[in-house]
Amino acid sequence: MRTNHRRSTASAVKQHRAALVTALGRAQPLEATQPADLIDMIAGHLEGRPELGQLYVGTRAFLAGDHELSRDEAKAQVCEAIERDGEIIAEVLEAAEGLVCAGAFRAAFAEMTRSVRSETDQHVRTLFIGDCMLVEAISFLIGPLAGEGISFNSLPANARSPELLAAVLDSMAESEFDVVFFSPFSHARLPEIGALLDPKRGFTSRKALRELVDSILAQTEPMLEFISERFDCPIYVHNASLVQRGSGVAKIAAKELFTAWSRTLARERINQWVSDYIEHKNRATHRHLFLLDEEQLADRWGRRALGHAIFDSEHQHAVELSRRVAEMYVDRIATISRLRSKKLVVCDLDNTLWDGVIGEGQVEPLEARQRPLAELRHRGGVVLSIASKNDPKNVHFEGSLLTEQDFVAPQIHWGPKESSIATIRDTLNLQTKHMVFVDDRPDERERVAEAFPDLLVLDACDDTTWRRMALWAELAAGSSEVDRTRMYKEREQRNAFVQEGSSKSRVSVVDSGTL
Repeated sequence: MRTNHRRSTASAVKQHRAALVTALGRAQPLEATQPADLIDMIAGHLEGRPELGQLYVGTRAFLAGDHELSRDEAKAQVCEAIERDGEIIAEVLEAAEGLVCAGAFRAAFAEMTRSVRSETDQHVRTLFIGDCMLVEAISFLIGPLAGEGISFNSLPANARSPELLAAVLDSMAESEFDVVFFSPFSHARLPEIGALLDPKRGFTSRKALRELVDSILAQTEPMLEFISERFDCPIYVHNASLVQRGSGVAKIAAKELFTAWSRTLARERINQWVSDYIEHKNRATHRHLFLLDEEQLADRWGRRALGHAIFDSEHQHAVELSRRVAEMYVDRIATISRLRSKKLVVCDLDNTLWDGVIGEGQVEPLEARQRPLAELRHRGGVVLSIASKNDPKNVHFEGSLLTEQDFVAPQIHWGPKESSIATIRDTLNLQTKHMVFVDDRPDERERVAEAFPDLLVLDACDDTTWRRMALWAELAAGSSEVDRTRMYKEREQRNAFVQEGSSKSRVSVVDSGTL
C-alpha cells in the first residue's frame, strides 16, 4: 500500500476512534480500555510504526488465546478474533468514509496480520520466567516467529513471590521444554530492583547499596539453582541493564541523573555475579546455562533509548527494551527450531566465506562468517563441506580461519550445485533434512531449495544467518565428543585405498592374461 494511502487510512481511524472503540468493545468481551489500546496500536502501525503492528498481533493473541485448547484450536481462535477486529473496523470506516477507505484499511490490516495467519511447521516448547517485561517481549515475538513458520508456548510464569513461582514451576515437573528464558532483574520482579530505579531513594551510602544488592542476589540464587536443576534444556539467563523507563527523553534523563551512581555500581556487581554463576554451574553440571546479555543492547541502542515507551496505557507498558529483547528471543528460538539438530553445513565460497571471486584475483577472508563455522566444526561436532562453482586449482584458504582440512567431500567444479549436494549427501550417507546450504546467490539458493525441499537454505548475505550460526555454535560447543570430520576423512582415505587396491588388482589380472 502506498504511504499516502496508509496515512490517510490512519487519519480516518484516528478521526473515528470513539466509534471504533465502541464497536470493538460491543462485539467482543474486552476490559474497558482494551479496545482503545487495540485501535491505537493499529493506527500507529498505519502511521509508519511497524512495531505497533507487532504489538497489536501479540496483544490480540494474549487476549483471544486459550491455553486449554490445542495449538491448532488456539491459533484458529486468535485468527478469528483478529479477522473480526478487521471487519468491525472496516464496516465502521465504510459507513463513515466510504468503500475506498474501507478497502484501503482491509488491505493494510491483512498485510499487518499476515504473519500470524501463516502456517507453522515447527513448534518450540518455551518457558518464560520473569515479570511483566516478558509479557511485553512475548507480544513482540508472536508475529515474527509465526512469519518464520514457528509456534511457541506464549504463557509466561511471572509470579513475583519466589515461593509462588517455585510452586508454579513445580506444577510443570512433568513438562518438557526446548528452551527456558529467565529474567531475574527486570524492573518489577523484586522490590529491591524497583528501589534501585527509584529516583526518590537516591542511595548515597555504599553500605546501603551493598546490602540491597546482597538481598537481590540472595533471592535470585535459589531460583537459579531450582531452574538449572529442574530443566536440562538450554536456559538463557538475563543479566541486568537496569534501564529507566519513561514516555519522554527528559523524564528518562532526570531519572538517570538521580540514580546513575547506584545503578552503575549495582549493575556491575550483579552482572559479574551472573557471569560467574553461569560459568561455575556449567562446569559443575553440564553446559546448559547461557547469558542473555542486556548490556549488549545498551551498548548498541543506548540505555536511554531502551527505556523509551513504545506504548503506554493501563494494560500495556511496552518499552524499546522489550522489543529488542524479543529480537534476541526470536534468534534463539529460531536457532533451536531450525539449526540445532543439523549435522552438516555446505558452503559456497565466493562472496560467502570470503569477499570477492577467487578466480578473478585476491579475496578477503570473512572472519565473522568463518568463525562460527570453525567453532561448529571443532567444538560442536558439525561437519563442513563445500559446493562451489570454481576451478579447484584456484581455490586456497591462505589467511583464512578455516583450512582445506576443515571440509569433507568438497565439490569444487563448474557443475550444478544440486549435483554437488547430491554427491555430498551420498558420500556422507546423510539425509538432506540434516543439512544446511549457505550461498550468496538467490538463483543458486532457489534451484537447490527446489531440488531438495527438506534442505535448510540460507542467504550468506543476510546478517541473521551468521548471527544464528554463532548462537548454534554456542549451543553446540562441547555437545559431541566425536570428531565427525576426522571420521569422514578417514573413511574417504580407506575408500580411496580400497579403490586403488582394486584398480591395481584389475591391472595385474589383465597383464597376466595378456602374457
